[in-house]
Amino acid sequence: MKGVNTMAYLTLMRPANVVTSVADILAGYLVALATMSAILSWQDMLWLCLATAGLYGGGVALNDALDAGLDRIERPERPIPSGKISQANATWFALSLMGGGVFAASMVSGLSLIIAIGIAVMAILYNAWAKHLKVAGPLFMGGCRGANLLLGISGVEGATGSVGWVAVFSLLYIFAVTLISQGEVHGKNRSSLKIAATIYGFVILSVCLMSSFTAFSLYTAAPWLLLLSVMIFSPLFDALKKQQPLLIKHAVKVGVLSLIIFDAALVAGFSSLLLSLLIFLLLPISFVISRLFAVT
Repeated sequence: MKGVNTMAYLTLMRPANVVTSVADILAGYLVALATMSAILSWQDMLWLCLATAGLYGGGVALNDALDAGLDRIERPERPIPSGKISQANATWFALSLMGGGVFAASMVSGLSLIIAIGIAVMAILYNAWAKHLKVAGPLFMGGCRGANLLLGISGVEGATGSVGWVAVFSLLYIFAVTLISQGEVHGKNRSSLKIAATIYGFVILSVCLMSSFTAFSLYTAAPWLLLLSVMIFSPLFDALKKQQPLLIKHAVKVGVLSLIIFDAALVAGFSSLLLSLLIFLLLPISFVISRLFAVT
């Protein structure tokens, strides 16, 4: 891969999105460390970050490989329809990335391996079958991101059974984002946008209520939850009001990138405000990369 092809292959991976998947891993791992009072393993954390980069990058690359025919009509600027990469090469690239992600997870634990395989299977099923279905598509995509947070948690022995349930919030959050994305090409998806807004609200309210029955501190997480609300609801309400594809696409982009803020809120609530700030620093990095590479 040389010259323009290198950029094209990177575009297939959605680098800005990969940063958000790394935030999931770090958040899950830090929450697990705090919950279990465990000792940090830099090696395990690095392997899990490499695992998510391969799984996520491979998953979105496979999306483009399987959607090549449709993209020639709706998104001709993408690497495959524009002729920068062949469909066959993109497919092998995607599967190689996912295989590498599964291998990296296997270096941490058997549980991490199982979760990584589950993510890979869900990603393949989503791209090959579920993504054009109104409910199954968001469910599979949400499942991938929920399992990604769980993958981070699995890096600490025993933590999955104690705090793995928080992955449900990531599942619901990305379920909402995926609902929004169903109208980014043609618009006119008001009902989906309303459902997504309701799910957003439910997730934020549920996280707030965690302080009533867990060690989660709403006091330290509140600033992040407030910022998250402003970030995701503002573009969503604009999209609801005007029903324009560009506004819907922007709401999707902000929703995906703002998952980093959600991850920071989890770390602030379960671990510490300082560590949540380190997670948050991934957001400007992701936004800068998003100016160079597409998010959707």
